[in-house]
Amino acid sequence: MRSPFIDAESATETNPRGHGVALMCRVLGVSRSGCYAYLAARPADEEQARQEDQPVAEMRHNHDASRRAYGALRITAVAAEERAAGQPQAGRADDA
Repeated sequence: MRSPFIDAESATETNPRGHGVALMCRVLGVSRSGCYAYLAARPADEEQARQEDQPVAEMRHNHDASRRAYGALRITAVAAEERAAGQPQAGRADDA
């Protein structure tokens, strides 16, 4: 993919000797709109990756908290119980 290269080599405040995005896109045969779409989607990709890493960290914590006695099935069950405890049951109306 050429867009990460364009992002790294483009002229910015920290890289004033970089090249213009339009020039690099033309030389590499990439559309500017595609390059800017990649740059706009990058924060969303980082947030999604962070959300995917959170359950793994919780499972590692649960595994360590059990003195590494729980296996994969039990760790998965504990994680599911913790998620269910933090959310209201489906189909149940709020009493408040």
